[in-house]
Amino acid sequence: MSKFSIKLQYNTETMRRSLIFLIAVTGIALLVHGYKIGEYLFLIGSFLLLYKVDICKHQVAVTLGFFTVILLLKFLQYEFYMSTGYDLGIFSNILYNLSHHGILYDSLNGRHGFSGHIWPAAFILAPLFKLWSHPGSLLILQSLAIALTIPALCAYGRTFKHISMIALLLMFNIYLHRVSAFDFHPESLAIPMFFAGVFALEEGKNPGFFLILLLTLTLKEDIAIGWLSLSLYYIISGDRRKALKIAVPAIIYSAFALILFLKFVDFAAMRELHYSGDFNPFHRIKPVIEFFASFGFLPLIRIRETAIFSMPLLEHLSSARRLHYKLKCQYSALLIPLSIIAFLKTEKTFKRKTLTSLVIFGVLFSISSRILSTYIDIDKVNLEKARYIDSLIENFPERAKLCAGNHIIPHLATRDGVTQFPLINGADFIIIDTTWHDYTPITRDSAEILIKRLIESGDYAVKSDSFGVLVLKNEKDR
Repeated sequence: MSKFSIKLQYNTETMRRSLIFLIAVTGIALLVHGYKIGEYLFLIGSFLLLYKVDICKHQVAVTLGFFTVILLLKFLQYEFYMSTGYDLGIFSNILYNLSHHGILYDSLNGRHGFSGHIWPAAFILAPLFKLWSHPGSLLILQSLAIALTIPALCAYGRTFKHISMIALLLMFNIYLHRVSAFDFHPESLAIPMFFAGVFALEEGKNPGFFLILLLTLTLKEDIAIGWLSLSLYYIISGDRRKALKIAVPAIIYSAFALILFLKFVDFAAMRELHYSGDFNPFHRIKPVIEFFASFGFLPLIRIRETAIFSMPLLEHLSSARRLHYKLKCQYSALLIPLSIIAFLKTEKTFKRKTLTSLVIFGVLFSISSRILSTYIDIDKVNLEKARYIDSLIENFPERAKLCAGNHIIPHLATRDGVTQFPLINGADFIIIDTTWHDYTPITRDSAEILIKRLIESGDYAVKSDSFGVLVLKNEKDR
């Protein structure tokens, strides 16, 4: 090739990247000014910039960049009071109480730290709050786990020809970002660990595999279902040794978790939440199609490999709770690595053009689902309001007992004497952002009735209601 041809090719590539970069920057500018088209331009521009990059060859730089972007979005979400008490506030509060008071307790809701989920990993994570007693500790940890999915995938799929293409598909996957955006949940930490665990298992590195298996099991009671689903696949594939390595410890741990579950969790209430009401199987069809569309339908190529994710998928689809069977928020956490693993078992049957087409389809589907809006509702970004709430929190007396609503409680989760509305518990002040429809754990109608009753009874008086942020002061105990 002549020097002229090389120079021309270099200039053409430089112009192409410059144009794509301009598209991405234009997208950011439009998004900042409230134009939703800006989000699509930014995401498409970012995808095109990375499209020809060997993700796994440059995994350190890509991972750091991915981590930075996710962390920025997570902290913007937190700073603009879009994070929620369910569950960033609750998990932060439990770890704060464990690290500072030595008790496994959710003081926001007045219940045991295992009353919602069985997660012995709390004892492993609690030292984080010795280093920095702030919900930001968990935001950093979760962002890091999501970013480490890239090198974990590259390590597991190092022998596959098109692994960088799959890494790109994962980076832009809407369900991965829904897990990331929905505050903090321990099972999100298991996503890279599943890739690492299966890699260790198939390489015969038993100590590493069993350590990873145990760590993931401690994150949440139903993570064992994901491992047992993998065990089922190995049984079907005729590899009973690997199946037993997974199944025996997973079943033993499940029995232990069940004992704790029956002791600390309200089993009747949990059953009512997940398995009461009408069950309409047709409502499950669309969520399943949408989930696999985000992966270009690649995990469904061969029937045998669907066993890898079959059990956690059936767990969620059997639930009557909408978030569960729609696979939203954290509920797709296990399905993400298992779906990728299922595809990689069949990867060698694909021609590059076919794979490229399906990956592009999956990425475009995810982009059309508005990835950035999963983190940030641009219509609710109000710096003046955020600083106003900050000042309210700073000016509450140090020893005041506070009760806060779902979107404010994360900022108070590591403060003693705080409860989450509607658990008032004689609070000196109640602070609620009434602009949200979300009054979890109660409905908006129930919350408004309770607030009205508190004011009309004379027990609480309105101190402020600027920006839709209602502050009530206790008059009864004066």
